Amino acid sequence: MINTIKKNLFMNRLLLLLNQGLKDGRITKFDDEIYDKLSHMYVSSLPASIYIKYLFGTGIIGKCYDSSLYMFFCFDDAVLVRGDNKDLEFNYGKDQAGHGWIEIGDYVYDASTKLKVQKDLYYEMYKPTNVVKITKEEYCSDPDCKELYESVRSTTLDDYRNSGLKRFELLMIIPYAKEIAYSSNNEEFINDLNQFLNDINYNEEEISKDLQDAVLKF
Repeated sequence: MINTIKKNLFMNRLLLLLNQGLKDGRITKFDDEIYDKLSHMYVSSLPASIYIKYLFGTGIIGKCYDSSLYMFFCFDDAVLVRGDNKDLEFNYGKDQAGHGWIEIGDYVYDASTKLKVQKDLYYEMYKPTNVVKITKEEYCSDPDCKELYESVRSTTLDDYRNSGLKRFELLMIIPYAKEIAYSSNNEEFINDLNQFLNDINYNEEEISKDLQDAVLKF
C-alpha cells in the first residue's frame, strides 16, 4: 500500500512537471533540425533519424540504450548518459530501472520520449541515480568502441550504393523496415524510408544476386 501511494504521488508530480515544462518551453519535442541532423548519420544500414523517429520500440533496436548511442554518434558535443530513473523503478522494479539518454550543454535529449528537456528539470522529474556520463574521448578509449564510432561517423550514402562497401548489409534490415513501415500506414515513415532507398538506388534482387555471386567466388 505504501509503495503504491509513493508511486502515485511520484507519477502525479512527474506529470505536473512535464505539463508545466511543455507550457513554459523548458521541454520541447524533437524538431526538424534534430531529425535533419540525425538523417545524415547512418547506423546499421539506415539513417539514425528513421531509428529514432519510427523504429523505437519495434524490436529492431534495443530501445533507450541503442537509440541514445545513435544520437551520441550524431552530435559532436554530446555526452552519453546511463542512469536508473525513478519512474522506471516504480513501474518495473530496480533491476529494470536503467535508462539511456544524451546531454548537450544544459539540455537532455531523450530518444524514448523524443523530448529535449532542460537538464535541471529532467533530473527533477525522473530523479536518476547511479548516473554515469561518458564523453567521446572516454568512449573511444576502448578500441572496439572507437572502431564502431569511427565507422558510423565515416559512413556515407555511397557505402550503400552500387559497389558500396556496406550495401550487402542492407539485406539484413531493409525488408523488416519496409514491412514495419507499410504495416504502420504512416505515410511520413513510408516517404522517409523510400527517400533513403531512392537515394541509394536500392534494388533488393540485384543486391541478393551480387551477394550470391560474391559467396560463390569466395
